[in-house]
Amino acid sequence: MSGRDTLLMLMVTVLWAYNFFASKIGVDHFPPIFFSALRFALLLALMLPFIRPVPKSQRMALAGVALFMGVLHFALMFTGLQLASSVSAVAIATQTQVPFAALLAMLFLKERVGWRRWLGIAIAFAGVTLIGFDPQVIDNKLALLFVLGGALTFAINQVIASTIRDIDIFNMQAWIGLAATPGLLALSLVFEQGQLDSVRSAGWQPWAGLAYSTIAASIIGHGIMYSMVRRYPVSLIAPYLLLPPVLAVFIGVLQWGDPFTWKLAVGGAMTLSGVGIITLRAARLGRLKVKPDPQS
Repeated sequence: MSGRDTLLMLMVTVLWAYNFFASKIGVDHFPPIFFSALRFALLLALMLPFIRPVPKSQRMALAGVALFMGVLHFALMFTGLQLASSVSAVAIATQTQVPFAALLAMLFLKERVGWRRWLGIAIAFAGVTLIGFDPQVIDNKLALLFVLGGALTFAINQVIASTIRDIDIFNMQAWIGLAATPGLLALSLVFEQGQLDSVRSAGWQPWAGLAYSTIAASIIGHGIMYSMVRRYPVSLIAPYLLLPPVLAVFIGVLQWGDPFTWKLAVGGAMTLSGVGIITLRAARLGRLKVKPDPQS
């Protein structure tokens, strides 16, 4: 990888790490599902010029991505992020999407999971469990359950997305925004209140959080990642996917004021080590599908 592209990948790492905190600012002001709807509405508005017809053979898969990633993933993840006091713990817990995806690929795509990836799965889940039993880090167990639910729905999305062919990232983002926005608005109307008040009272920081999450993390971050995936082998890209949660922990502790305990340190190291084993082993075997989508 050239020096320029290495710097671009490191920039993506920073963008995705700070996105946890930008999103936290947003969901602390707006109701979280409503914040998700605003995010996809903005994404749709920006990506609308790139929307193109989708082949009939791809429409069901794209609808599945819109449901599991666009609606369910963000509704669960942002609700968990709002309930959590520690952004660092959320950043680590989101990485369980990797072992979830490995298990789902084994069940539904008939992929063989060797002993190394089984070890990684066990270590990753054990690490998140350790963090979950630290009341200084996870003071609301419901927050962890929502985040894990969000990780599971994202993993389901990855399995579905692996069947999609010949739809570029911006077109996919536009269609997901078109499908997810009304679904999220409907969920918000059922489960939340105060949406209009949150819009009226929002200062620049919540709006900046919304803009950052949509433009910096999704459009710029995933646009760069998509171009890199097309130019380099997955084995070179995979290690960079492990860096955002690590950087997010440093930011959370040093800048955000997150508590740093031995359970967070050990549990985080276990989780990321397990994810690393799964990711790097899958990349080596050529089974890792790096499909940029507006997750971060």
